Amino acid sequence: MDAACDKCGAPFKAGEIVCEFCGTAGEDGASAVMCPACHHANMHDASACTKCHYVAQCLFCTRTSMLVAPNCQQCGEAFAGMKERKAAHDEAVRKQQLLATGAAVLGAAVPILGALFGGDSSSSSSGSSSGSNGGGGVLSEFNQVIGGDGGSSGSTGGSSGSRGGGGFGSSDDK
Repeated sequence: MDAACDKCGAPFKAGEIVCEFCGTAGEDGASAVMCPACHHANMHDASACTKCHYVAQCLFCTRTSMLVAPNCQQCGEAFAGMKERKAAHDEAVRKQQLLATGAAVLGAAVPILGALFGGDSSSSSSGSSSGSNGGGGVLSEFNQVIGGDGGSSGSTGGSSGSRGGGGFGSSDDK
């Protein structure tokens, strides 16, 4: 726009609609768009404000659009409420990543816990093979010690048998 201001005669700055000296709108003033940040009048096809240099940039695809555009011209995302939608999207992505990390850790921990608390009989240190949970490991050995192996005849802590040493209320407690 090589025109001069009708009121003061000063030349318009390139890309400006309003005279920088007197504030009068030029002949394209009717088609001006207001900057959403500073409310300065800009040309209708401006992609950045000539005063504060505000740019309408999409937070999702990072492309810029004209100041007048209500949606991103690249991906179509609406500028209104974009910050809130982007924050919610980022939070959902963060939660999904945490769930994936948790699943990976759990996948690695299950075989270890299985070996400790009831894995196969080859991992048992006592060498016995039949238990109530069908395997060796710490839990199987614990069950054998407390007598939870289904009443096998060689248990060490049973209340019946001819070994003497009875429990509470037996005839040996005199």
